[in-house]
Amino acid sequence: MSADHSAAALAMRRERARKKLAKMLSMALPDDFLTMIWAGAAIKDERVDKALARFQIAPPLLIEALKKPSALNLWTLETLVNEYLTTPMRLNSQRVHILNCKDLNVLGELHDRVMDLENADDGIFLSQNPGLSGMSRIAQRQFYWQRDNFNRTALFRATTLFHFPEAEEHFRAKHGMSMADFSRVCLLVYSHLKSYPAIALTADTKPVGLSGETRDAAFAILSETLLSARKEATSMRAPYPHVAYKPSSLRQKPCLISKDGQHMLAPIPELVMERCTRGLYYDLVDGGGRLNHKLGENFETYCITLLRGSLERITVHPETAYRQGQQRTPDIRLMCDDKVRVVIECKAKKAPFLAKFGEMGAALKSAGLDELAHGVKQIWQYFADVRRGDIQDAGATHENALGMVLTLDSWADMSHEIRGEIMKRARALAAEKVPYAIDEDLRPVLIKYVDDLEIVLATCTDDSFLAALDKGTADDLADWHLASLHAKVPGNSSAGKPFPFMAEWPQVMSWWEDWLKDIRPKFGAPGREDTG
Repeated sequence: MSADHSAAALAMRRERARKKLAKMLSMALPDDFLTMIWAGAAIKDERVDKALARFQIAPPLLIEALKKPSALNLWTLETLVNEYLTTPMRLNSQRVHILNCKDLNVLGELHDRVMDLENADDGIFLSQNPGLSGMSRIAQRQFYWQRDNFNRTALFRATTLFHFPEAEEHFRAKHGMSMADFSRVCLLVYSHLKSYPAIALTADTKPVGLSGETRDAAFAILSETLLSARKEATSMRAPYPHVAYKPSSLRQKPCLISKDGQHMLAPIPELVMERCTRGLYYDLVDGGGRLNHKLGENFETYCITLLRGSLERITVHPETAYRQGQQRTPDIRLMCDDKVRVVIECKAKKAPFLAKFGEMGAALKSAGLDELAHGVKQIWQYFADVRRGDIQDAGATHENALGMVLTLDSWADMSHEIRGEIMKRARALAAEKVPYAIDEDLRPVLIKYVDDLEIVLATCTDDSFLAALDKGTADDLADWHLASLHAKVPGNSSAGKPFPFMAEWPQVMSWWEDWLKDIRPKFGAPGREDTG
């Protein structure tokens, strides 16, 4: 078969899969469809009784099949909602069959059809690219949903990062409410939506200390009409060819207004909490350099607090000035026995969409990689300056000392190519800016995501933590998640440790106490674990 014929066959396969999916989606009534997706998400969250209450037909064998880890993935459900929003409806014809969204078989078939479309897209991609070049964006799409994103650590991190006076002023000017009140409303909405697919837009929030004006302002952030969502989803997804790797309109507006205009539906409730934690970035991104600078400082503070609260013998030191205040050390230094063991540079910049989900050629061109490369250069410069005696109080450098660029976003998750590009740019920067550096100074530098660090610090000992970092310096393991490296360390533990932010919690999370006192008792616990 010629290359042209093969490409044509792959394109035809994709078009058939697209049409089969679109045909089903075009026949679904909006409220029924969104409720069906909510029920699918409930099945994955092991709230099967709540889910089954939404179906008239639910064969037991199908229920068991959909409960399996490999079936009905949340990332696929998110894709289904976005594809529904970009599919023209055909309900204006009396001859069109209405899709029965109360039949669990329909959800199973829709899931299969979107998977067929994804597989057809994969076929086209693999015909043009090496197989492993697509691994990083698979990781970017799936690992988010495989982590526990709603716990005390996530709430503490979001509050530490985003709740500061300048950001509060910007948020209030834009939305007419405080970020703390927005978080409280989101917790209320999330608690309700874990049991029900919709919440009334006129829900009485006064008994829990939230005014109707505050409720309305928060609901306006969380939701939009179906027409608006269709326009937004169509616009943002059009430039990207692969159905699995297109932007999701649910990340900014996780809820949709019902047909009667009286309710707010959330097909995937977890995205409501995403919106008031990581999603606060969307509200501040237009705030200019002063907000970005403060966000970077807060990320450093958060990482220092996390490490100090999680490690015992290892001491955590923040940056200091040298060369008469003209130069600063990297953000964090970890010391063992009075020797510097790990040097960390924190980077809070959000990765652009193409850097995470674009084809590798586009991802490698991202200008944002320059900031991570600069972080690597800063670490190498530190080691060079210590060796030259330029930093008088630095302390001795451990023979196995290494560096780590710690990111707030998942820039280089499982990507050998992106890590390689970062290191390539870092070497060029070092040659230009630190010409006196020698091979001894160019120590291994890991590129790791803060979520991954949090997972490891929740169970590790000081020794197992350092051993996991050391494993990550091997080239064949450098792209592994830190948690996976830690799992390979002999004597690692899975036993939980005390919450690392216990001392800081009362001050940083003062709004949470209102939730415990006023809202949670009336609407139920917001999550399954580590939420109290």
